[in-house]
Amino acid sequence: MKLSRLASMGLAGVLLTSGVLAHADSDSDRIKKLEEQLKAITIELQRLRDESSARDKERLAGFPGEVAKPVGQKPDAMAKPAAPGIKFSGDLDFRLDLTGEHSREIGVIPEGDQGQFRGRFRLKLQTPLTDRSEAEIYLASSVNQSPTAGYVTFSDFSRGKPITFKRAFFNYYFGAKENPKTPFVSFGKIQNPYWRGEVGGYASEIFWDNDVDPEGIAVKVPIIANKKLSVTATTGFYTINLPNKQLFRGLTTDTNIFSTQVKADSGFFHGAISYHVIDNLNSGLLVPTVTGSGVNAGLTDTAPGTSASLLSAPGLQSTNAHYAFNNGVFGFGANTFNIVNLSAQLAPKVKPGKIQPFLHYEYLNNGSVNFENDGWGVTLGVNKSKLADGKASSKGDYTLWFTYRDVSSDAALATFADSDLGGGTDYRGYQLAGNYRLQDNLAFRAAWQSYQGFPVKTNSVTRLFLDLIRYF
Repeated sequence: MKLSRLASMGLAGVLLTSGVLAHADSDSDRIKKLEEQLKAITIELQRLRDESSARDKERLAGFPGEVAKPVGQKPDAMAKPAAPGIKFSGDLDFRLDLTGEHSREIGVIPEGDQGQFRGRFRLKLQTPLTDRSEAEIYLASSVNQSPTAGYVTFSDFSRGKPITFKRAFFNYYFGAKENPKTPFVSFGKIQNPYWRGEVGGYASEIFWDNDVDPEGIAVKVPIIANKKLSVTATTGFYTINLPNKQLFRGLTTDTNIFSTQVKADSGFFHGAISYHVIDNLNSGLLVPTVTGSGVNAGLTDTAPGTSASLLSAPGLQSTNAHYAFNNGVFGFGANTFNIVNLSAQLAPKVKPGKIQPFLHYEYLNNGSVNFENDGWGVTLGVNKSKLADGKASSKGDYTLWFTYRDVSSDAALATFADSDLGGGTDYRGYQLAGNYRLQDNLAFRAAWQSYQGFPVKTNSVTRLFLDLIRYF
């Protein structure tokens, strides 16, 4: 028996004993003393019950070291330690990829991002660190050369497949994590923090492919948060390529991207304006030149010319416009891209389990070049989910959509753009896709892409994906 209970029982015994010794008192005095003693015992018993209940709650919540809250203190006034342990989740995706033979031969789709049977395997490890911070590591199969290729082809004499860090980041919240007014910051190889019109299983990939997780730092700050209107600003700085700094090896400046987005939600309307600055795109470009003076005048640089890294690295989507700087040496039309991305969506709120239609429109413009610098797309779809946020998680949930896009070669950076519809940029065509939850942890997904692609929207590409996904 705990010391507090022994002390309480001792106190009760003293009070009762004192009542017996006071036999000389009058009846009214004895009754009054007994009432006071009974009141004290009742208060003590209630305190013991409260302490016992608090200890039970601590054990159930997994917080064995927390003490009872001081009397009169509000529950929210005390810091709540995060639940210990690591949460595991992930999925296994088996895909039948029916890419047209001609579509493979023309080379628009990077090597390794196509095949008859393909798969994607992901394991997510999440852990809270404190009541205001958390960390996540996301391991996934991938083709290392391409940031947009999340599926590996089943071949290579049945050898094992590479597993890489898809994400590895740390979040810090400047307040309660559950509060929509709380700003937070992410460091590392982070989950894409920008709104892309997500509804159920749909998300726009006109600028960011679903498999791209930028590397750097991002801050999300709620500006307005109420029932009628919410406005959120998200800003990030990410690195793309950090080449070795060597003399006489062409441009070796770092390639970076700065992205900021302001998003607004009001009833069934959702909209965002994003601004992206991608700097030093021609890093890696080397053009042999005539050097020397006097008797050495006219000597030619014997180093072989090289194209910009983002247009020549193996496995990268390189459908941006190629400008010839020399024989066989190509670079971008501008060393910096300044791109504006507008998005607007109509998605009426419905009760969980009801059909929700949605319409999404998006527009891109690159103000740094004068040709092939814009793009647009429109998506019409329906979603059904048993959850209020519209995400699919239960048997019978589904999302269906039709997307049409016309994207010029320099409307976005092809390296990170949609790898399914378009293979980057410089395409015109459509996607018809959907997913359906066969069970809570099993889903079927299908997507048909047909478009005219790189170069100059002249090559016809057709692709059909059939996926069976097991979640855990």
